[in-house]
Amino acid sequence: MLIQKAYLDDTAARKMSVMLSWIAYGLTKDWSTEGRKITPEQLAEQAIAALSAAVREIDGAGLPV
Repeated sequence: MLIQKAYLDDTAARKMSVMLSWIAYGLTKDWSTEGRKITPEQLAEQAIAALSAAVREIDGAGLPV
């Protein structure tokens, strides 16, 4: 059975974009100011994990993604 999810309306999509952008910004700012103690590849892996977790949390809260 195909399950369809509702798409975000424009306001919700903008809020989601802002939230995900700030997560990415925070991770890269910390990485830069703390002396780049991990490789760019490790940073990318952490960023993907953090962004994915945020989307899963929103999805788990019953909000459409």
